[in-house]
Amino acid sequence: MNKRRICALLCAALMAGTTLTACGRGKNKNEDTTANETMKEVSISEIADAVKAEFGDMYLPNMDMDAEMVESKFGVKPEWVEEYFAQDCMIGYHIDKLLIFKAKDGYAADIKAALADYQEYEKNNALQYPQNIEKIASATLMEKGDYILYFMLGGYDDNLDPDDTEGAFKYFQAQNKRAEDVINGLYE
Repeated sequence: MNKRRICALLCAALMAGTTLTACGRGKNKNEDTTANETMKEVSISEIADAVKAEFGDMYLPNMDMDAEMVESKFGVKPEWVEEYFAQDCMIGYHIDKLLIFKAKDGYAADIKAALADYQEYEKNNALQYPQNIEKIASATLMEKGDYILYFMLGGYDDNLDPDDTEGAFKYFQAQNKRAEDVINGLYE
C-alpha cells in the first residue's frame, strides 16, 4: 500500500511539474511576442526626414539613387528589399550618403554583407581623396527592426588639422553618432 501511495504522489508531482513547466514556456513565448509587437513602427521616410532635419545644411547627400544604381554601387539586389531610401552625393569629392533598406524576410544578412563589402572596397580605394579615409572608416552600419541602415554624414570641419587623422576619425564618428541617436530616438 505504501508503494502505491508513493507512486501516486510521485506521478502527481511529476504531472504538476510538467504542467508548470509548460505554462512557464507559454508565458515566456508570449512575453517575447509582446515585446516584438510593442516595437514602434517607423517608416523609411520618417527616418530619412529626421536625419535630414538633424543635419540641416550639413546634410550633403543630394542625389536620389534608383534600384539599378544601388545594386551597381552597393551590391544590394532589388529582390532583397521591400522598400528603400538611398541618397548619395552628386559631387565625387563629397562621400556623404544615407541608405535605408527594409529587408524582405531572410535577406537582412545579405544586405548587411553587401554594405560591409562596399565599405571595405571604399577603404581600399580611398587614396583618390585621402581626406575621406577617416570618414569612410567611421561609416555606420546598423540594424533597426527589419531596417538595415548605412550612413556617412555630417560634412567637414574646416578647423580640423589635416594631419590629425585620429581627430578626424573621432569627428566623423561623432557626426554618425548624431544620426544613430536620432534614429534610435524615433523608436522610443
